[in-house]
Amino acid sequence: MSQNHTKLDSNIICANIKSLLKVDPSIKVNVIIAHIRERYNYTITYKKTWMAKNKAIETIYGNWEKSYNDLLRWLLTMQKFLPGTIVEMERKYMGTLLLAIAQDGNKNTILISYALVEGETGGA
Repeated sequence: MSQNHTKLDSNIICANIKSLLKVDPSIKVNVIIAHIRERYNYTITYKKTWMAKNKAIETIYGNWEKSYNDLLRWLLTMQKFLPGTIVEMERKYMGTLLLAIAQDGNKNTILISYALVEGETGGA
């Protein structure tokens, strides 16, 4: 049974699961829910757990957008200090990434195929 404990917000959960995420960043949300249930005797919602997991990942590894924006600077630094390094980067690709994925018996997501296309078409 899910309970909404006002003091057990995503910030508290985030602080409690950082050590788990440092060991395994791909830890499943359901495992985190079980961990919090065992520790606090409360079953938190999937959404609150998912939000806490994303907060914890960002505090450990940094913000994805900022990292992407810093990428060109890092590549140019590599080129400067590692002579012979060749860098090619296209930053403004306006296409769409299509993915075909599946889930195995252990609920792991498996990439089947991917493609870069100009854009999506309106289907019926």
